[in-house]
Amino acid sequence: MRSTYSAVCRVLCALGLFLALPVYGFEIGDKIELDATSRQGVPLHERGESSLFDRAKDGLHAEVVAIGEQNWLQIRLDDGRVGWVVRKYVKPLAPVAVDRAAEVWGSPEGCTAAFEAGDRMPADDPDALRVAAWNIRWFPLGCHPGEECEENATDIDWLACTIAWMDLDLLGVQEILDDSEAIDELRTELDRLTGGSWDIDLQDCGDSDFQRVGFLWNSDRVELELPMDVWEANGRALSADEPCWDRLRPGRYARAKSTTENGVDFQVLSVHLDSGVNDRDFQTRRVAIDRLDEIQIGDQSIFDIEQDIVILGDFNTMGTRDIRASLEIRDFPNELAPDLRLATNRPACTEYYEGRGGTLDYAVVSKKMQEAAANARVTGYCAVENCAPLPSMPAAFETLSDHCPVVFEIRDEDDDEEINVLVVDPDNQNNNGGNNGQPPIICTDEPTDLDAYYASVDAGNAQSLRQTLHNTIDDHKRFPYTASTTDTWDIIAIADQDPDEPERIVTVYKNVSYPKQFGGAANYNREHSWPKSHGFKKDGHRNYPYTDVHHLFASDVRYNGSRGNKPYGDCASCGALKAFENNEMGGERDDVNRTNDDVWETWPERRGDVARAMFYMDLRYEGGSHSVTGFDEPNLILTNDASEIQSSSRNRDEGHMGLLDDLLEWHRQDPVDDMERRRNEVIFCFQENRNPFVDRPEWVDCVYGGDCD
Repeated sequence: MRSTYSAVCRVLCALGLFLALPVYGFEIGDKIELDATSRQGVPLHERGESSLFDRAKDGLHAEVVAIGEQNWLQIRLDDGRVGWVVRKYVKPLAPVAVDRAAEVWGSPEGCTAAFEAGDRMPADDPDALRVAAWNIRWFPLGCHPGEECEENATDIDWLACTIAWMDLDLLGVQEILDDSEAIDELRTELDRLTGGSWDIDLQDCGDSDFQRVGFLWNSDRVELELPMDVWEANGRALSADEPCWDRLRPGRYARAKSTTENGVDFQVLSVHLDSGVNDRDFQTRRVAIDRLDEIQIGDQSIFDIEQDIVILGDFNTMGTRDIRASLEIRDFPNELAPDLRLATNRPACTEYYEGRGGTLDYAVVSKKMQEAAANARVTGYCAVENCAPLPSMPAAFETLSDHCPVVFEIRDEDDDEEINVLVVDPDNQNNNGGNNGQPPIICTDEPTDLDAYYASVDAGNAQSLRQTLHNTIDDHKRFPYTASTTDTWDIIAIADQDPDEPERIVTVYKNVSYPKQFGGAANYNREHSWPKSHGFKKDGHRNYPYTDVHHLFASDVRYNGSRGNKPYGDCASCGALKAFENNEMGGERDDVNRTNDDVWETWPERRGDVARAMFYMDLRYEGGSHSVTGFDEPNLILTNDASEIQSSSRNRDEGHMGLLDDLLEWHRQDPVDDMERRRNEVIFCFQENRNPFVDRPEWVDCVYGGDCD
């Protein structure tokens, strides 16, 4: 083809009759984008031949003004330069969608028309999760409840339309009144517009006329878990006891996870710092900013729970009477913790006051969050007006807010090593309610540093190993057996949770998965694998083994009754109780529990679990007293002598259980699995001690057999 074209060209040129043959795919007037192949940019020539006079940067836009022979195009750049380029350095400019933001933010009718026409706020990454911060001025009244401002009442339908047009998945909201009727109206309209299912969560503390922070999200796109107030974001609060101290707002915390398979997950906070230009207001903001990296969820820093953190909100960087707002804004990024960064707002302003744009609202993210965008996009009338001074305020200012949304994209792929929160008890309370005033409890499945935990253990011989292990796991934290606060029901519900269905619980002997029912259930109860009648019969706040969850298991009621207080042991000619198929275990012919009047044999896939629980009890309880509380504890002993295993209706100084040799064999037959390791982690989170024979199964042979190699 090239030789034919050249031949034609030579003939025509020889005759002086050359007619420019068009460059394939382009016409005069086409919009193009430069596509450089080197860092130097695209060569610009004076004529449609080699005559270099300048270069243009990659990505610049231009218009085709003439078409030369072969592969030459004459272009006019947006900066006014005109030159010839070779075809390989240009590509068609994708058509630009009509920006209807001015209509969306101009009036309710304009928003409806744009949305119904299919217009949405442009996205840098169409598949990203889109989050935003928006102070929706005193929603739904538009002003303080004690004031009259009917003309500023929130236009809920318009508000819903703008949120739908922004195509948001999660919105951190500020200045929201706890008005259930208005909130339900907003959610209903969002459901209608988006076809999603919208939820809202607001801070707990504060009176009915109190501004609240929180989250509004589409649960079809993102799940929010474990919401709680964080007092540290109130710069005047001193503790979790008064998160709304001095009528200021705490932060609202949650764990967010995309509903997309392998989607992103992150911790998110909605904040609204102190407003005002007094020195005290300024210092209150400084304290809140300084404490962002000190926020504790339970006894863990948020940076220890998950490396991905997003903070959305109104930071009120308005300066003071002596310090210009621009200086507070300038210094704000440097005041953040070293692990946090500020997403750059484009355009810069996020609110209007007395006709001039200011910057109060931001998205702050952890530097390690690889999925987070570098910049945040400000929309609303702030973007439409490009932050220019306004002689009069637009309708959106009057009936939506004086603030504009700050939108932030998060790539919907989980790039970090996932750390799942297993349980959180925000008020240290269980599902029955109640509050004991203690710090919240949070657990993750991040593995414990076992080398550090067992650093003082001496495994040189059986005696030293037993003594140092006992010292390591002794004096654990006790939780009540049954209470309105966190109790053993709550811990077992997490420890024995069905790995395939988190709302269900798996029973130890029957291997059936039942729906969780805190505080007791018709189908399952709590099994003392070391029977309480063998040393610690009566419950009470002094009785530590009675509530020790390392040996408590969820059990089918009937199977628990059949086991009773019999010792564990092999049972050759006994009645059988089937273990059903669940979680790829059970259901086979040999998957049965066996029992008679004297002994109970646990089915093959869980016999190692109960054996290691027995070893733990034998090691943990050696008599003496709890070194913290001073309460007496029994000496629990494993034995092969069935005659020593006696029941009592009272708490005793000593109790026996067995049969030891059979338990040792069960330990070998059924090795530790992931479900048992997870159980150990959960109980450690609460009781703050571990079962060492789950972590180091080889120590069984050393402690009970002297094989310490």
